[in-house]
Amino acid sequence: SWYISFGKLFGGLIIQGGMENEYYDVNATNKLKTFTYPIAFKNIPLYINPTSLHYEDSYLVTFPRVLQREVTNTDFKLNHVELHSAAQKVKISYIAIGV
Repeated sequence: SWYISFGKLFGGLIIQGGMENEYYDVNATNKLKTFTYPIAFKNIPLYINPTSLHYEDSYLVTFPRVLQREVTNTDFKLNHVELHSAAQKVKISYIAIGV
């Protein structure tokens, strides 16, 4: 995980992000994920963009969807959905922007 804090001169803007360590198969037991920011925002972030990273090139697609009601100033939850129930070796990377 990483973050950049621009301080008071830029209105307290913070950009931070992270990536899961291990690739995994998306399934019913691990599709709900919680990500904790490296440092807490003062408010709920203005923007969160999760990205699904695939180890191998394939036609299989996964969609990490942020659950808006599960976003706080310290973490967020997402639902990792896949098409065709066959995606292997996937992990999530994200960026979050806020103050």
